[in-house]
Amino acid sequence: MRFGTLESWSPRRLAAKPLYRPLCNQFFDKKIMKTIGSRASHYIGVIYILLALTVSGCTEETYSPNTIQFKKVDYDNALPPNSALETFKPTRHIFPVVERDNIIGLPDSLEEMTVWHDFIYRDQYFYYAYKNGIWSKEGFNSMNPPIDSTKQTSNWVDCVATVAFGKDSNDEWVVILDKNNNEDLSDDDPISFNTDTLRFQGNEMILKRARINLSFEIYRNGRILRQSEPFILSYDPQEGITSLGLSYDEYRRGTWYLDPQHYNVGLFTFGYKAKYNPGEFTYLLVDLNRDGQFDIIPGSNESYRTDRPFNIEGITWEVDSIATDGSKLYVSKADTSVLPELALRKGIEAPNFSASTIYNKPFELHQLKEKYVLLDFWGSWCGPCLEEIPNLKKAYQRFSEKNFEIVGISVDRSPEHVREFVESKNMTWTQIFEEYGSENQTISNLYGVTGYPTQYLISPEGKIIAYGSELRGEQLLKTLDKEINQ
Repeated sequence: MRFGTLESWSPRRLAAKPLYRPLCNQFFDKKIMKTIGSRASHYIGVIYILLALTVSGCTEETYSPNTIQFKKVDYDNALPPNSALETFKPTRHIFPVVERDNIIGLPDSLEEMTVWHDFIYRDQYFYYAYKNGIWSKEGFNSMNPPIDSTKQTSNWVDCVATVAFGKDSNDEWVVILDKNNNEDLSDDDPISFNTDTLRFQGNEMILKRARINLSFEIYRNGRILRQSEPFILSYDPQEGITSLGLSYDEYRRGTWYLDPQHYNVGLFTFGYKAKYNPGEFTYLLVDLNRDGQFDIIPGSNESYRTDRPFNIEGITWEVDSIATDGSKLYVSKADTSVLPELALRKGIEAPNFSASTIYNKPFELHQLKEKYVLLDFWGSWCGPCLEEIPNLKKAYQRFSEKNFEIVGISVDRSPEHVREFVESKNMTWTQIFEEYGSENQTISNLYGVTGYPTQYLISPEGKIIAYGSELRGEQLLKTLDKEINQ
């Protein structure tokens, strides 16, 4: 592991082996050295002292509890693989991108040719569309999280990636990515994929993956800049080429020195981020249990939103700023105080809560004791949440008569909107509203929700018995069948 400390450059090591002597012997004749020896020794001594002081200053900053330095590292199973989080999906095309209508260089030899393109940097893409009449003001203002207009430009910024695929004469899929982003695929070679097995916290994924450097533009500090960043192009071989996705291949790791302890830390964003800044989807990860992995599964006590205070070792901290390239994060002791996060895992008693449903009926979790309860944290604005609705409806239809209930906690704009939405989708189970963006999301905070959807399955004894990927997609029915019909 590389954590970027300056331990090997400490003044103590410099003093133990002076650097100027071998340099002098190499570049100066002994006779000349005798002539200027005393004066040279004086000046070189001064230089050495300045060097030691400089390095000492760097070391002090590195070990400061208020400054955490990060380095880019290769994927090593400590962080969740970005390619598993669907950070970029060309099939999710929001609206036409006029500037990308004229892609040239498509191979004539390929059949069933398909071209996809979509945004890399979300905020700039949507802001441009709004300012140039491609998207409505209402649509733009409904974005979650809100877009900071002061950091975008109404000018065209080429933050759009293009990928094409078709079948060759052997009926094999060929994939071409516009890596240099010049809208011409004739100068891009077909992608060669490797079959990789990714593991994280007991889960295993077999994917076809290719690591590439992708060029794109980004707007920073009043200027449009072009840069090249590492990405992973991948697809699920079981689902086929239409599951193709592009994810940002950047992992940042570091060490946080909290005297007398120090912790391995990571900087993580859900979704692609070309710029780092404190926010809802940027997390500081702290390996509190020192198991070599950062736990981002909901209910973790190792994942902290960078826009909220958090408690480590009995001290409440807050993130002051993050370098836009993710190389440094600055924290300070907060004026407020929050309790340490609790890790909600299997076998832990599910925290009780009281609330009102969207129909203003009183509700308490404990009233459902002796039943299996699926807590579903979701939002009508959340694409992956909407994809889970058919699975939830199947589960409710199959198991509702077998001692099973679903309780939805909708983090959304208004209870009226949630009522209209669930009625239109025929979601007949209990729903509770929590305001999106509010710090008073009592239930979400109680369960440490860091992303949506988040699900917990609670036993009739009130214990957590399943969470995370066990309750997503087709796995939901399998888990329920195993637990309820055992």
